Amino acid sequence: MSKIKDNQYLQDSAVFARCSAYVILDPSKKEENLYVGKILVSYPKDGMGNLKVNVFDWTGDDSQVHYGSASGYGYDKLSAALHNIPFGKIVFKDHPEEWQSILRDAGYILIRVC
Repeated sequence: MSKIKDNQYLQDSAVFARCSAYVILDPSKKEENLYVGKILVSYPKDGMGNLKVNVFDWTGDDSQVHYGSASGYGYDKLSAALHNIPFGKIVFKDHPEEWQSILRDAGYILIRVC
């Protein structure tokens, strides 16, 4: 394995500047089942473009992937894209930062990983 050079850090590339990822943990589960979901976000190149989000839900017997999007400017597109997407026994609402509170209030741990 070779040592990474300064210009090889992927998080510094333009592609990774426009995305984020969150993991969702359920502390009530056993260690091997702690990881119950993830949220992937693709931000637009400009303020008016289309934000896209995928929510992966492994809380039930079947895996589910949900998709949302929002465009325009002047508001929190991530919250709007998550609006009405179910996760476990909750449903996301369209209010800035409230989507994080909804997960935490339901007992989940949310960690932004990039």
